[in-house]
Amino acid sequence: MGIELAGPKVLLEGCAYASSKRRSYTAEYRVEAAHRVIDSGRTISEVARELGIEAGC
Repeated sequence: MGIELAGPKVLLEGCAYASSKRRSYTAEYRVEAAHRVIDSGRTISEVARELGIEAGC
């Protein structure tokens, strides 16, 4: 895809203290999540809730 985005990693990594519960996501899923934020103008928190992902601590 040629576009490098920092947002998906931040969006999908979760909290450091919850490492035992951390899920892993494919690069494609991370890019799709980032594009949901970028293309829709919604916040990371809104998109994270929609995807069932904790946006931060």
